[in-house]
Amino acid sequence: MLEAAGFKFVGFALDRRVTIAEKPAVEDGYILGRAKDGNLLGRIASIASALLVVWRNRHVIKEADVLIARNLDLLLVAWVTKLLLRSTVATYYECLDIHPALTRPGWPAKLLRQIERFVLGKLDGVIISSPAFHDRYFAPIQLYEGRSFVLENKIFDAGSGKHNEALLEREVVRIGYVGILRCRISLLLLLRCVASTPNSELHLYGVPDPNFIPDFDTLIGGVDRVRYFGRYKSSDLRSIYSRLDLIWVSDFSTEGFNATWLLPNRLYEGGFYGCIPIAVDGSETARWLRSKGLGLVLNERSPAALEECITTMTFDKIFSLREALQAGPLSFFVHQPEELSALKEWLLRRTL
Repeated sequence: MLEAAGFKFVGFALDRRVTIAEKPAVEDGYILGRAKDGNLLGRIASIASALLVVWRNRHVIKEADVLIARNLDLLLVAWVTKLLLRSTVATYYECLDIHPALTRPGWPAKLLRQIERFVLGKLDGVIISSPAFHDRYFAPIQLYEGRSFVLENKIFDAGSGKHNEALLEREVVRIGYVGILRCRISLLLLLRCVASTPNSELHLYGVPDPNFIPDFDTLIGGVDRVRYFGRYKSSDLRSIYSRLDLIWVSDFSTEGFNATWLLPNRLYEGGFYGCIPIAVDGSETARWLRSKGLGLVLNERSPAALEECITTMTFDKIFSLREALQAGPLSFFVHQPEELSALKEWLLRRTL
């Protein structure tokens, strides 16, 4: 995306791969060391070794116009590197999620927030994927008063435009849960709905997060009309969403915090491919859907509300909701050239 905005991109990243077969953390850049997803404290402890890699390749930092750090640990690496090099390069914090370690009770979370708050005061701005991250976290909790740029998790390369697949009339309503499967509450809600509504199927795509759903296999085992397809590639998205009618876009894994504030990738993927998003009221995702008059928003998080929605779902209703998705502007779901131009201008400006 940065290259499309007019930058030459060189990456410094931690290797979070579970298996060697997975895509490398960076294809044009430098690996700072190994890291485990979910263990923010452990990753911060590895900063010293990461700094050695950066120091050996400090010419990259010296030649850069902009530094963008995508996590708190990498933000600390960027800040310390600037101090060591006495650099004045513009530095930004890209925040796609508010890590649970920052919002938990107790002194470890408080310490991490204090570290983050200190470094925030040294930055040129924050790039966030949801406006709620600023309104609910950075401004009221971290007392951040600096610049921010909202860059949603939209699709980057949409090819020739929206995909208008032929809508197939089926005897069942297919609900999809796609991505990192980390919300146990959502999974249990969907499983209960499918078990009690014979006109529904649940299709699961992605990798369950063992930190949130350690008993994933046990939960889905033996439940009729539930299919788990495992890992997928970005090139599979069109095929995945063409098999679905509804896409679940709510998350309660860190309810009241990150899960309530975020705007997930599957919201944009589903909308682009004509799959109807379904969310629960009270979240930023529900607010996004209501503001655009799209998708379905349940008034409450309950099996009864979801079951009523599915049992009353007809082919005509699916067709109407899908038409609304396809009638909306492409910019709802896909990054446009003007957004990338605005990002470049904002990054290089450095002032309010």
